Amino acid sequence: MYYSITFNEQAPYYEHLIRGEKLYSFLNLCFSESDVFTLSSYSEEEGTCTLLYNDLKKYKIATIETLKWFGYDYTHVPAEELRVIMHENVYPTRTELIPIIINRITEIFFDRGLTPVPYDRLQNVEDICFFKEGKMIMGSISHECMLFMDSDVFSLDVLSQYGRWKYENTFFPEIPEIKSLII
Repeated sequence: MYYSITFNEQAPYYEHLIRGEKLYSFLNLCFSESDVFTLSSYSEEEGTCTLLYNDLKKYKIATIETLKWFGYDYTHVPAEELRVIMHENVYPTRTELIPIIINRITEIFFDRGLTPVPYDRLQNVEDICFFKEGKMIMGSISHECMLFMDSDVFSLDVLSQYGRWKYENTFFPEIPEIKSLII
């Protein structure tokens, strides 16, 4: 089962933010429980985290090109209409990467312009996911302000410091098995 935190239109936006020290602590938690993480993109030249991709380039383990990933499924789109191929950049969860990520992003979801950060530094992390031994333990759909955390790995008590979580078993985007894709 998974815990989820989602953007609630009725609640103030700031209640959903995972930023600053909370973001650093949250990434530390995810890094400590995983062995690789992914960032989604349509290409490395485009997208919302180009500067972050460049900063992480020397650490990249692999790039997976796929039509189906966590929260996305383009496998049913006719070939003549297909314009999207997901690129999943895979990185090791080495703690020295956390400051690199923190230097470029302000929150785990898409920044809504609430942070006074110079434009040349501001980036949005795109759909960061964490994996342990090939199994996804945390997945995000950044533009939808959705996070899913594996309840076998993360306790609700620990997660409560990062936002309003609920136990979810009704909607969950398909979980990719990364092991078969890169190993």
